[in-house]
Amino acid sequence: MKISSGTQYNAAAFQAKHRDIRKADDIVRNTNNYFKAFHPSWAALYYKTLDENNPKYEVQRDKFLDKLAFKFLTKVRYPGENAERTDKIPHSTSIELVEKHRLANCRECSNMILASMYANGYYDSKKAYLGYDYTLLDKADGRIITKGSNEIDHSCVISSMNNEKRKNNPNAFIVLDGWLGYATTASDMAQKYIGLFSSQLNSDIQKIAKKKNINLDNCIVRINPFYTTTKNKTDAQAIGQYYRAKYPGLLV
Repeated sequence: MKISSGTQYNAAAFQAKHRDIRKADDIVRNTNNYFKAFHPSWAALYYKTLDENNPKYEVQRDKFLDKLAFKFLTKVRYPGENAERTDKIPHSTSIELVEKHRLANCRECSNMILASMYANGYYDSKKAYLGYDYTLLDKADGRIITKGSNEIDHSCVISSMNNEKRKNNPNAFIVLDGWLGYATTASDMAQKYIGLFSSQLNSDIQKIAKKKNINLDNCIVRINPFYTTTKNKTDAQAIGQYYRAKYPGLLV
């Protein structure tokens, strides 16, 4: 299911929204504090923004990031993915590997957050994958020159937080991002993602313009992030019971 992020809430729902966000945020922060995992992709994103104008620093930085990425992929990501085919409890091996090696990227973070949400009784929570719709408009007359969709290699968790109004409105959800370390509304998180992944978005749009021979100086570019989910095929309550027993510290 593809879910847009443009929903706004009315004033009457403000207090309920606030409570839901605080609860979701508490779960994210508690989960991250419980597993205490370092994020290699976040480190790469951060350290590569540091411009020391020092070739020696760049060499050392790249060696460190490559070594970190190799350890993460070989000790956590690949064995965790392979185990998904045989795990009786979804993501259980992946989470155990994170617990052992203290390394996790967004996919592993989402696994842990989803387990924590089930453990805390939020059974309609789902893992979500990030994408965006783009539209290029002519500055002169506003006509659509081209439009389409792309994926971003990032995952998170979405939930109604057991709020009946949210359950009846698939757009009115809370986004929990363990990789970023907090939770907020879909629209607020969408703006965060636009800033965070701006380099990829700019690169993607430039490639599209070049391929289609479009002059971006004459365009207005509109980006609208969305979340794609798949239907849960497992018993969320049974999974929640398993993770409550195995990791009681996840309860908030």
